[in-house]
Amino acid sequence: MSEEKSVFIPSGIVEVIESKGNYIHASIDNFDLNEETIDGKGTTHSMAMVVFQQPGDSLSSHTEIHKSKGYSLSTEDVESVTQSLTRYRKPPIRPEPVKFVPSVEVNRENYDFSKKTNLVWRVLRYINQESPFLSWTDYNNVISKNKITVSNIAYLPFLNAPPTEYDTIYTAMIQLVQLAEALNQKHIVITADLAIYSKAREIMWNKPTLLDGKVTLQLGGMHLTMALIASIGYIFGDGGLSSMLVETGIYAENSCKLMLDGKQYARSIRGLTLATDALSRLLFNSFLSWYEESNDGTILTKDLEQIMKTVNQELKEFIFNETNFKIMLKDIEEFETALTNFLAIGFSSATFKYWYSFIEAVDLLWKMLRAERDGDFDSHLCSVFDSLPYLTAAGRNLYSKWVPVYLNDMKMLKTEVPYMYHFLEKGNFVVKKTKEKIFNCVASDMALEQSINRDCKSSTGVIGFSRKPAALLRWLVTRHSLGDFSQKFVEATMGDNSKVRKDGQIMSNRNEADVKKIMSTIEESWCNPFCLRSAPLSLINICTGKIVDESIEKNLTTFLDTSMKKIQTQWNNFQNVSFWKPLKRDKIATFKETKIVARMASKGSCIGSELMFRRVICAARSQDMDLSNILSYELTSVPASLFNEDGSVRKTVKSELAKQLESFTESHVECENLDSVIIDDNRLAITDPATPPPIITKS
Repeated sequence: MSEEKSVFIPSGIVEVIESKGNYIHASIDNFDLNEETIDGKGTTHSMAMVVFQQPGDSLSSHTEIHKSKGYSLSTEDVESVTQSLTRYRKPPIRPEPVKFVPSVEVNRENYDFSKKTNLVWRVLRYINQESPFLSWTDYNNVISKNKITVSNIAYLPFLNAPPTEYDTIYTAMIQLVQLAEALNQKHIVITADLAIYSKAREIMWNKPTLLDGKVTLQLGGMHLTMALIASIGYIFGDGGLSSMLVETGIYAENSCKLMLDGKQYARSIRGLTLATDALSRLLFNSFLSWYEESNDGTILTKDLEQIMKTVNQELKEFIFNETNFKIMLKDIEEFETALTNFLAIGFSSATFKYWYSFIEAVDLLWKMLRAERDGDFDSHLCSVFDSLPYLTAAGRNLYSKWVPVYLNDMKMLKTEVPYMYHFLEKGNFVVKKTKEKIFNCVASDMALEQSINRDCKSSTGVIGFSRKPAALLRWLVTRHSLGDFSQKFVEATMGDNSKVRKDGQIMSNRNEADVKKIMSTIEESWCNPFCLRSAPLSLINICTGKIVDESIEKNLTTFLDTSMKKIQTQWNNFQNVSFWKPLKRDKIATFKETKIVARMASKGSCIGSELMFRRVICAARSQDMDLSNILSYELTSVPASLFNEDGSVRKTVKSELAKQLESFTESHVECENLDSVIIDDNRLAITDPATPPPIITKS
């Protein structure tokens, strides 16, 4: 604790020297215990704060700890150790942001290189199907040039107040600014999730004296990644992605739902990577067959095959020869050009285009992850900007509103506080926790979750400790110090556990087996979306064969362009309307909207066609049933002759019937004294036989 300014300086945090650039940056997040209470009220909600800095000599010294004879905190003790909140006074009118156009102006060289390295990995995985190639993480760990050093992670005292309230956020930012000033730092970067970021940004727009010009806010990379995963799950989950992961037995159904909702971070990344790997191999199968037929040869020339074999062998031995790798990247350009021509043909099929857009979506996810793990700030901003159409299409309006604000803040930081922008460019927007690997940086908000939040919610933390408020208060007050001591004991007794490989040979074999499960299921039982001979022109669910309406097909195949237009329109409207005006939740329609709603006169329920088909198959296995006879009937909830696939009534044009009838007549014949009966639009006209028939005009 600094006596001069009453600022707590945790162990491991050193004075900032501008020439060294050892600035601190911080992350804040909610810490919710949600302990059991009789009425569900009174649960603990606090603000957790963590500070990151490059290692050095600590300013604070460990003092000798004397055992106290007391076993409880008095009221005076509680008041002395708990921190009072600084009240934030809201202005009469909510502050408006400066008008701007969403854009990102950075160097895209590394970002474009990232796309090529992803293509190389997919190709190397394709040619190594008999002997599994490196996983995506191990592959990048070999080729990465990350030179970021391990950071010190220091805990700050909890703020025992709801973390999403303005007073709590305001107090947290003030304390972090005071800590930075005590360390001779004039500006600090604070990372938070969207719920806290949006309110903190509103506070900064009000330009409070204690914070103005001293804080830059950053959106948490982990939460952005989870939002992108959830958006991919929403767009592609009902189109066959969920069935691809569940029907093959790779994941349990409930786990898959959580994964595609962005709830299970590591598991969802693995699942999307497996699906993309399998679909890429099917794509390359069709591409190479097409190229051989149309060019009387193979695109994998001897030179390309030779350099790929060389690089492949080097990478498998965890050797990175940059010269050979660059040669392969150059030689593979012809492969990439031919693949582009193949895609232009395949895009005539909506199903082909839909599933290739899934591969591109996961490729964007990989680029976002690589930017974080490599500490590449420019690529991070590019990937965040490119994720906007997916977030908008999935109806994540808050992200589509606040992500442009974040990108604009980073652009302004480059001109207003250039030394802090350079600090982020050097990789300090992420945190490196261990030194054993290169490709292992994590976002600041994830570092908080993996440090103070994990320590506090473990079985050795407050869980199972006590439900008494006084004991919980003692725990909260001292947790930041106990966490520091606990980490020192772990290092002294257990050493460094970072050498343990989670993605070893056993995991590699499991991944390869799961990829082959997906491929065999698609080729043998489902529809291969990349086969030019069998891919349907319309958009279907490759698992069930369900056809979507034309409007939904258009939404799912053009949502990237449509969403970007929405974003531009949204920000153009902010020129005339308030930024705080709620946005209409306008997410695109997916396969889920194709569900047929059938109304029945009886009280019985209508069984879905997919469920009925499953029951018929199960019954056929145990009974002597003629499936050819059963399947000769329509398997649908409504008559196909009267209704479309989505359950809407089929509509016909009246004039079409007249045109067909006219084609059967030879010429107009005039008949005298002809008795006639004319029925037109349910109206009956009867003429008198003694008089000529009247001329009746069709209404």
